[in-house]
Amino acid sequence: MIRPLMMLRRAQFNWQRNYTNSTPGFMPQAELFGQGNGLQAPGWEYALGFTPSRDWLFQSAQEQGWFTASRFLSQEVINGYTEQWNGEVNIEPWNDFRIDVSMNKSFSRTSTALFKNDSVPVADPYRDFELANYAYSPRNEYGSYTVSYLALNTLFRDGNDQLIELFNNFQDNRTIISNRLYPDGDAHEQDGGNYKDGFGRKQQDVLIPAFIATYTGENPLTANLDIFNTIPRPNWSIQWNGLSRLPYLDQIFRNVRISHGYQSTLTVNSFQRNAAYDSDQDGIIREDNNKDEEANYYARFVIPEVVIDERFNPLLGIDIQTQNDIQMNFSMTRARNLALSFSDTKLFETKSLEYTFGFGYTLDNVNIGFLNFGKKKERGRNRGGSGRKSRNTQGQQSQGASRGNQMRINVNFSYRDDVTFAYEIDATSEPTPTRGLESFRINPSVDYDINKNLTLSAFLDYNRTVPKTSLSFPITNARGGLRVRFNLN
Repeated sequence: MIRPLMMLRRAQFNWQRNYTNSTPGFMPQAELFGQGNGLQAPGWEYALGFTPSRDWLFQSAQEQGWFTASRFLSQEVINGYTEQWNGEVNIEPWNDFRIDVSMNKSFSRTSTALFKNDSVPVADPYRDFELANYAYSPRNEYGSYTVSYLALNTLFRDGNDQLIELFNNFQDNRTIISNRLYPDGDAHEQDGGNYKDGFGRKQQDVLIPAFIATYTGENPLTANLDIFNTIPRPNWSIQWNGLSRLPYLDQIFRNVRISHGYQSTLTVNSFQRNAAYDSDQDGIIREDNNKDEEANYYARFVIPEVVIDERFNPLLGIDIQTQNDIQMNFSMTRARNLALSFSDTKLFETKSLEYTFGFGYTLDNVNIGFLNFGKKKERGRNRGGSGRKSRNTQGQQSQGASRGNQMRINVNFSYRDDVTFAYEIDATSEPTPTRGLESFRINPSVDYDINKNLTLSAFLDYNRTVPKTSLSFPITNARGGLRVRFNLN
């Protein structure tokens, strides 16, 4: 009765932020504790790791004279920021049953700018800072983002009709997202009244929320509109080792382990600041000169690809070891990868299903008559004290033969079905497989220890693959034979 109240065994949470900065053109020399000019430059905030602001740069340059006034300065101010956090909880509702739940998030961003004197040359760049006119010119901003996610609500839709229906829902949900982004806007210039001005059917800020909401089974009316504000979702791993300890089963099984696990991530491998993007305090400046050729507003960041990767690893896994040393394992793995590409406005969906099975059994004291050469039998009678020694020697030989005469039987089987579909947005044709294969493999083998130095093996390796496209042909490979291994030790 008390055990469920104590099932929380361990919980931890780690949160970390890192700031990096490189500020070229700074002239004062460090004297003590990283400070110069009487322990004032560049300031204790900078020495403690705080990222300098734009105001600090102008004040330090124009009022303090800490930066060179040379117009030939070409190095950029670089500010880096990374944030990582992860949480993990270990739960044991009862003995030998363990649940591990984890969530994580990682974000990195680097911005570059040129800060220098852009006025007429000064006579002394190290002293005539009052004559200089410093300017701050942002150059670039880029980074990456990944967060643990949960998208299994649509993972088990396998049929061709279901996949097409899901993709059509994604295209239909774009109108809902467009109206949420600009509810008071006029009709879109090119895409009609279903879309709002500047937020058309291929605008990045419309496609990303519609894609995530559809393939995670969320309501597009309430789905998150900013991918960088995504809340991490739990992933888990489950293991149970208690089946072999149940009455009557403990006489048959030495160990039985049942496992299950789910991992998923939402990833933006790279993003970059859009040079054409402009904003004010309220967000996007909605002007015609801030639109692209398709009459859509420029997004703040250029994102080449958004990826949702999820897998049951395994969906079900069973490892069994019996009391008479029979070992069996079974695993079923299911995975899906969704990649929304903005370079060619396509969605690539990869689905895979894999079954593996293994069997192993070790037989002791196996005597195959014509293979048991090299073993001597003690014959005749011994005299005197040698009889006892002979009996001991014979006993040692029999023990060595008992250990050496082993036969190990192993059978491994695997089946994998892997296919990738390419969906072209707003296309009338149905999606077709771009790559994939169906593979079947079986690998039985038998190892027999003739003696402690010599092992004979017989094996067969059969592998057949059938491609999903017409660009390649089915391939069948079969390999088998005998292998002899002699150990000189």
